[in-house]
Amino acid sequence: MLNHSGNTNCMYHVILTITRQGERVTKTVRILGTYTTHLAAKKVAQNYFVDVGYSRDMFSRYHVRDTFIKDEDPTDVLGRLESYLYGVTHEGAIFQVDVNTARNNKELTTDSDDGLLAVPLYFVVRATLEDGQGEDGLRGRVSVEGSFASYEEARDYASKVRISPDVPKEEFWTYDEAEPDKTECGYGDNVVLHAVTRQRINSFVMVIGSQDSEEKGLKEASITIL
Repeated sequence: MLNHSGNTNCMYHVILTITRQGERVTKTVRILGTYTTHLAAKKVAQNYFVDVGYSRDMFSRYHVRDTFIKDEDPTDVLGRLESYLYGVTHEGAIFQVDVNTARNNKELTTDSDDGLLAVPLYFVVRATLEDGQGEDGLRGRVSVEGSFASYEEARDYASKVRISPDVPKEEFWTYDEAEPDKTECGYGDNVVLHAVTRQRINSFVMVIGSQDSEEKGLKEASITIL
């Protein structure tokens, strides 16, 4: 049950990314849940592999972060991205679960014991990837730019996102935007904007739904670097 009591200033998005590298680099992005407390989001992030039945034997590298930064003044932590779970499979796929702190503009709260905002939400998500072969470039950074009650609101907001506000589109190596009535721009499912800077940094803007959203095709985005 949701209300607008204004009791919380932040929301905490649990973000799963799965990165694979072959002839092309691909990154799958899902919002596993949005929570009203940092502690609840942290627990979900830490336990993801266990909850979905993944064993440690599946991974050549496996790390769980046991500690976390305590809640602070929201103005100091907005946009923070913390990694709580990291694993590399024997085939080379990289799994990472992060917690992203964002402003709770609509002051949503929940009566759920686990702090989950159990209502369909739509997210504008931004990702940055290096156009290279190193592991750091593959992992990049993924963060939630905004949360909305409808896909239409999220899509409209995404159309106004600018990769670098002070740099005109013509200065980018490439700059591809989806048409207003389309859900992708040619660089993966639900990717509506892709740009490459002169420094060969790839940026993507996606619109995806929460795991309980009605539109099945919106529950994840799949980024592709051609």
